[in-house]
Formats: sequence, structure tokens, C-alpha cells
Amino acid sequence: MEAGVSENALSVSDALSLAKAGLESLRLRVVGEVSELTDKAGYKAVYFALSDGKGRLPCLMWRSRYEAGGVELQLGEQVELSGYFSLYPTKGDLQFQVEGIEPVGEGRLRAEVARRAKALAAEGLMDPARKQALARYPEAIALVTSAQGAAVQDVLRTLARRWPLARVLFFGVQVEGIGATEAIVSGLQAADAAGADVILLVRGGGSYENLLPFSEESVARQVAACATPVVTGIGHEPDTSIADQVADLRASTPTAAAEAVSPDTSELRARLEQSARRLATSLDQRVQRDAERLTNLQQRPCLRDPQSLLAVQMQGVDLLSARLERVIPLRLRQAADQIRLCSARLDALSPLKVLARGYSFATLPSSGAIVRSVSQVEVGDELDLRLADGSLQTTVTMKENGEAT
Repeated sequence: MEAGVSENALSVSDALSLAKAGLESLRLRVVGEVSELTDKAGYKAVYFALSDGKGRLPCLMWRSRYEAGGVELQLGEQVELSGYFSLYPTKGDLQFQVEGIEPVGEGRLRAEVARRAKALAAEGLMDPARKQALARYPEAIALVTSAQGAAVQDVLRTLARRWPLARVLFFGVQVEGIGATEAIVSGLQAADAAGADVILLVRGGGSYENLLPFSEESVARQVAACATPVVTGIGHEPDTSIADQVADLRASTPTAAAEAVSPDTSELRARLEQSARRLATSLDQRVQRDAERLTNLQQRPCLRDPQSLLAVQMQGVDLLSARLERVIPLRLRQAADQIRLCSARLDALSPLKVLARGYSFATLPSSGAIVRSVSQVEVGDELDLRLADGSLQTTVTMKENGEAT
């Protein structure tokens, strides 16, 4: 021990270690506003500061504990922390080790809404694939909102200006306070059953608490259950409710919602006029092309002289006719000569030629069979004799076998 140093004096490190042990044994709950925030990917901890306008408290929360808590810190947010002080002897830095975070006031409500939205998103209610397309030219628009306030008038004026052809089916409901949630659900059910092409669910601006009915689970589920597409326009641009996230389309304001579901008649008229001009131009061009085509067709030889279509074929017919005229007489002469030759041969072979030379032949009267052998007749049989100039009937008086000499 150095001279002049008291026996109970501590070294700096020992004193800091003693202070660290004492601080870490003390569990505290601290309320304040988030004044600084460092939350970077890859960091093992989230660093932030809590302030009450008079003092600043540096805080640290390990990332695994922060992400498990489900509360996302925002600058300016009021929170209540649970934890303990920790002292780092090397630098003498004092930090508040955070074990838990709970939002205070509106922050608590926002945290609850965030947890609810996360659960509904996990069920697929906010999936873009389930959202319906809007009718381009709606004939009936259902409006679900309060009968009082500027929102209903803004929507009606916008629809009357942009798309007066549509019928507006109004369903007045309570949009804030006790009973608002049930009223909104009932209004959506009635609007869905009315046969409209689209439903507008709107209300004007208000505090976060006033807009909470549109973040209730029952309202969100009813929006998702509607067979009719739902377009929301709740509050102003920064306001986003769970109903906005579940709706088929979210607009920033009631007026923007009305504009989203209604085509602008002036723009539509301009497009129709432009289409009419294009159609007229196209028809003129088509008529001109067809006229030119008809003119070209009229110039074709086949149309100016229809007989030219058959000129080649007729020439072929004439050639064939000439050939036939040459061939047919020759063929006829050849056929006549052949007939005469065959006739002469047949005449030479005719039995009448033999009869003409003095011969005759006998036939049996009963059958007409030619008698070729003496065995075919008996004495007393009658025979017919055929001569060159007629026939005789004779009776066999004698029968003699043997070859004639």
C-alpha cells in the first residue's frame, strides 16, 4: 500500500465493479419518450435514449429480446421500460439494460393494433391475391359512412361531378364511439347484399382513438368477407387502419376513394371523341383501300373479257375436236372392214352353205336333236330332214350299221 493511502480506499476498477453489482441488483420501471434510436441490421442490440425533457437515459436492449417483444420503437413514442442499470467499468459508461417495453397511452393502442394486423396478415386477409378488381364503369355505388360530417358530402359531390350515371346507395352508420364497430359491420353487410358494383367505406379525419373502430378485428373480417369490392377512404393520408389493409383498394381520403371508383366523364368523353376520330380515319382508309382494290380488279383481262377465262380450255377443245374428226372416220373404216371379214368367216362356216351343196341333216321330232348315229333311231321312227330350201318328214324303213362308202 502506498504511503498516505487510507486502508479502506478502493481502486477505480473495484469501485466501478462494486457500483455495477449494486446497480444490477436494482430492478426499475422507467417512463419516458424515445428521443434517439439506432436499429441497424447486423447489430446484436438496439440502442436508444429515453428522455423526459430534463434528463437523458441511454438504453440498450438485446435484439433477440427486442424482436420477441413485438413492439417496434418510434421516435417521439412514449414507452414504459422494465430493466436495470448496468455500468461498464472500462469506460465508466452507464446504460439501462432493457428487459421489456410497453407503449404508453396512444402507443399502447398502436402496439395492440399492430399485433392484431400481424395476426390477420398471417391468415392471408391482406394478401393481394385475394383482392378483387373494381368495375370500370359502376352502375351502383354503395356508400357506408356517417350521415353527418363532411365526408359524405365530399363523396357525393365527387361522384356527381365525375360519374353522375351511377346510382348511390347510402348506408348511414355510426363511425366512432361505443357501438361504432357493430354499426360499421352491419352497414357493410347491408351494402354487400344491395347488389352494388362497389362499396365505399369512408370517414373524415380524427384522432387515432376516433379511427380505432376501423382497426377492429370484426370490421376487418367483414371487409374481407364482402363479395362486393370494398374501397376505403378513412381519415387522411398518414392514417392507415386495418380495414385499409384488408380492403380491395385503399385511398388516402374519402374524396380520393370516390375518385378511385368513378371514371371522369370529361376524360371519358375525350377518349370517346378520340376513338371516334380514329375509327372514322380507319374507315376512310379502309374504303380507299377497297376502292383501289376494286379498280385493280376491274383492270384484269378476265373481268373485262369474261370469255378469256375459257380461251385456253376452248383452244384445247378445238384441237381435240379436230383430232377426233380425223380419227373417227379411219376407226369406222377399220371397224367396217373387220366386220366384213368376220361376216365372211361366219358365212363360210354356216351349215346353210353345206345344205346348199345338196346335203341334209335329220333331227328327232320329239327333242329336235340332230341324228349323228344309227343307234339313235329304230325302224319305224319318224325323222325330220332339213334341206336347203325346206324340210321333210320321213319314216325309217330300214336300219343298217356300218360306215358309209
